[in-house]
Amino acid sequence: MNKFVSVECADSGVGEAVISSLIAELSSYIQKTELFSSKNKLSGIRVLINANHSSFSEVSKIGPQLFWTVGEGDVSISADAWSKFQLYCIGLPKSIMRNVESILLVLTSKIESSSTTSSSATDDSSSEEPAQSFEAVTPKYTLDKVIMPEDDRNQIERAISLVRAQKQIFEEWGFSEVDPHTKTILCFFGAPGTGKTMCAHAIASALGKKIVIASYASIESKWVGEGPKNMRRIFKDAEEQDAVL
Repeated sequence: MNKFVSVECADSGVGEAVISSLIAELSSYIQKTELFSSKNKLSGIRVLINANHSSFSEVSKIGPQLFWTVGEGDVSISADAWSKFQLYCIGLPKSIMRNVESILLVLTSKIESSSTTSSSATDDSSSEEPAQSFEAVTPKYTLDKVIMPEDDRNQIERAISLVRAQKQIFEEWGFSEVDPHTKTILCFFGAPGTGKTMCAHAIASALGKKIVIASYASIESKWVGEGPKNMRRIFKDAEEQDAVL
């Protein structure tokens, strides 16, 4: 998989072969257009298959089934590189597009890193953490914007109250002696567009925290052992940034 491209698809009707082909095509296009050259302020592209476009503002159309929007941060791309990329996308093979209702490309801005890459050969076995990092972003929604059944809202508000009172319950009241591993995990499920991601943003907003977005595509890797490293890195970055994951 190209390190700049992550693919998300909640539609079980779209097979693994289609997703793999899409990743390969986009990776090829990126190399041809030099979309991620140093002069372009771009760190990655999230590819959302059959996404609910109403969750995104200012979505623009590329082709009959292709759309794009900009994620968090200031994204800048040269007109020439972006024009070439659009043309390549419009020319996606019909073998891929006939199984897909829509593709939404979410462009993300470049995150400057203080680390440098050496051109000489190095031994990666001494490094525990991968180069990839996960940046917390400001939540896009608040709870008052989420429409849900009253019972669901009450459960979410109880979970938020538990997080807010966590220090008092576990440290002051000594509950850590009973349960030393403090955590709050909420699991949302449902079809695309039912508000799962929106709810996660709203919870982070209610807690006054930023949110780290991590998908399966951002964890998996073609390199053996990189998946677990990425998983550990996600939790480490969320903890260091005091963010909801």
